[in-house]
Amino acid sequence: MNYSESKLDDPIEKRYDSYYHVGTWLQIYFLNDECVRLRMIDIDEGSSEHARTTMGIHPGSTYSQMVELYGDSYEMHSYSERIIYTIYRYSVDDCIYEFGIPDENSDTIYNIDIYLLSQAPIYEYGEEILEAN
Repeated sequence: MNYSESKLDDPIEKRYDSYYHVGTWLQIYFLNDECVRLRMIDIDEGSSEHARTTMGIHPGSTYSQMVELYGDSYEMHSYSERIIYTIYRYSVDDCIYEFGIPDENSDTIYNIDIYLLSQAPIYEYGEEILEAN
């Protein structure tokens, strides 16, 4: 398994001391020598090797699988940058779990962010699309 330390060039990532890439699908972020965030990304869609949550969800899992395991009590936020991106946010124990599904026509989870409550909120998906009343 390959891992490497990465430079913190992105303004969002500058809140951390360092982060490491593990393989092509996992990033581990540190602040004050403590792991404060994990990011799982579906970069290699053909790979069977993915990081998983403790309940078994991984990038490539579906919305239905997420709801089956985590329930339907989530915060939902939609963002627009280059595409529309919907985030489903759960509070589990002392962590926030964010499941990201790009493109409103998709059912497949692309990324998962797990982070400590002290790091909330992590918004790096673009401009939030607010629902009209």
